[in-house]
Amino acid sequence: MTDASAGASANAFVERGAAAETTMKERGYLTYEVVGPDGKVKQTATSENALTTEGAAYILGLVKPSSPGTQDTSLFLGLIGDDPTLAVTDTMASHVGWTEETATGYVRIAWLADAVTAGAPAALAKQSSWPPVVGRAQLTVWGAFLVTELGAGTPVTLIATSALTGGGSLSVGAEDTLNITFKLTLA
Repeated sequence: MTDASAGASANAFVERGAAAETTMKERGYLTYEVVGPDGKVKQTATSENALTTEGAAYILGLVKPSSPGTQDTSLFLGLIGDDPTLAVTDTMASHVGWTEETATGYVRIAWLADAVTAGAPAALAKQSSWPPVVGRAQLTVWGAFLVTELGAGTPVTLIATSALTGGGSLSVGAEDTLNITFKLTLA
């Protein structure tokens, strides 16, 4: 029998489970190879990139529901021209721990990734090449970076930076080709 007297009370608790949360980690790897004019690989190196704060915001902006993003067709790889100190807060307007390569004949090069690979984790990868350039000075490469502009246009978003593993550098002669494969994975 149920107590329906004036002093009776009932308690009801509705327990809700914790909100579902998905975490995603960006990982990027760069593979470098210097190829001599004879087609033989002279040097190789690898590095892991660090996503900048503005790069993370840029990536999230591509997938926000109000304006679904598509792969940006204007991404470029650039070269770091000195022994870098990288920071997650670096931007192209302010990166006091490193400078972009300035050798004669150097330019940023397009990074147009192949289609996203199926399955998890999702990945984008592409090899970009700096071919030999008549009159180009020797390059000393300490790392690379990914940006949204070919030149110093406005606005330029610095997506990721990477220093060669172990703090080393690569020497790229005027007749050499520099190949960099940048692989970006979200898991």
